[in-house]
Amino acid sequence: EAREDERSLVPHCRLLAPAVLQWGFGAELAARLSALQPGATLAFVTLFEDAALAALARGEGDLALVTGVAVDSGLPAGLEARRLGEIHMQLAAAPSHPLAGRGEVSAAELLQHDFVCPQRSMFCGLERGSRADGWRDDRLPRRIRFWLDELQLLTRLVHSGQALAYLPDFALAPATGLQRLTV
Repeated sequence: EAREDERSLVPHCRLLAPAVLQWGFGAELAARLSALQPGATLAFVTLFEDAALAALARGEGDLALVTGVAVDSGLPAGLEARRLGEIHMQLAAAPSHPLAGRGEVSAAELLQHDFVCPQRSMFCGLERGSRADGWRDDRLPRRIRFWLDELQLLTRLVHSGQALAYLPDFALAPATGLQRLTV
């Protein structure tokens, strides 16, 4: 008697996205997939936005998670976009940072403290220097002490109180322990 391998019946989805978007939306998408297809598997493939869209167009993935900026730049033929939510950038500090818990801080106070900043955009991967995180250094030039492109180390430097960072709002969810500063 021939039996079909049960594993072949389990759907497998490949999600292509920058690491920062996987961090912000990956768990929610995994929960949605599990609710729709119990037992389904999900492979997270880390690619910057343009590469994710190109790989999706070539059939190398099933979903690409990108920002509206990438969508507005033009989707490859045959792809469509659906909005999942919004991302708002926030100024993040550890509870142990001298500015934390003070309510609103002045720009002058803020600019006396060190920042950590990626050299490349966390979303598209382009090298943008002090603009890589979206902070307006032309208006409030900061003292960037740490330059790096690794998200875990970036957040670790903030958690340790060594630096402030401009991060997506989901990085300041209560579970992360980081606090939002208002300038």
